[in-house]
Amino acid sequence: MKKAIQSIFSIALALLMFSSQAIAYTNGAINSEAEIESVVDFDEAEIYSSFNEINDLVAFVNENENVTYDDLKVENNSLIENLNSSAALAMNAQEGDEPPVLSPFLWGCLFSWVGLIVVYLTTDSNKAFTGPAWKGCLLNGGCIALINIAYIVMSSASYATY
Repeated sequence: MKKAIQSIFSIALALLMFSSQAIAYTNGAINSEAEIESVVDFDEAEIYSSFNEINDLVAFVNENENVTYDDLKVENNSLIENLNSSAALAMNAQEGDEPPVLSPFLWGCLFSWVGLIVVYLTTDSNKAFTGPAWKGCLLNGGCIALINIAYIVMSSASYATY
């Protein structure tokens, strides 16, 4: 039994050491002057000119309050030819929409409080989805607590033997 606990403890420490090394690796984040200059050097006039199409669309919508995106799409209006209506779909929750990509339980279980925030924001606090997210978050917290308790027990047992 003692040998099994020692081998499990050794594997856990090896995984801990590997993960801490992986986190500490800098992945070559040193940037050259040319890279920094290419990001910092931008043309402000080009940025403002790219918003002219949107400003025209906003002015048109302000003049015609009853017009919708679908109306403009049916007319093949030139104001919307370069616009994409799916840009903000993740935050445009409809009644009964699930969170993006993962189930609410997995959002809570894998991403803890960040997953809860995603579920709350993308489902407009729908209790049918936030309940499983809370269960996943609590399961995650329980597993972390059990791992920490097991670590404390094993480390105190190893210190007691010496």
